[in-house]
Amino acid sequence: MLLKISLSGVKSRWKDYCVLFSGIIMASAIFYMFEAIALNKKFVSSTTVGQNARAVFILGSVLLIVITLVYVFYANNFLMSMRKHDYGLFMMLGAKRSKISKLISFETLIVGAASTLLCQGQFKNVGFRQKEM
Repeated sequence: MLLKISLSGVKSRWKDYCVLFSGIIMASAIFYMFEAIALNKKFVSSTTVGQNARAVFILGSVLLIVITLVYVFYANNFLMSMRKHDYGLFMMLGAKRSKISKLISFETLIVGAASTLLCQGQFKNVGFRQKEM
């Protein structure tokens, strides 16, 4: 039931969630690019710069993860402030704080999983196209 409510919340507030959705897509795309370059054995072994660049890309990936987490928390707080009315209504109807927090977590996970899957699918398509050439 909680999952159904969170899905309907995402559907009804889709325009608001697009901000979070687009940010996570961009972060996922950058993360996959960093990882693709850092884990490319040809790039790392062919030049001396490649070995140093691998460490830089791994450090960049860690930094990107931290920045993305801060962004997700900020965007989540922004979306929560927009939905205070809805959460207040749920609490008036008898929902406890733990249920409200689970609802918020489900909504964030739904948007995050959808954007990550979309981004991952796009990179797989690019990878398959490069193999065909």
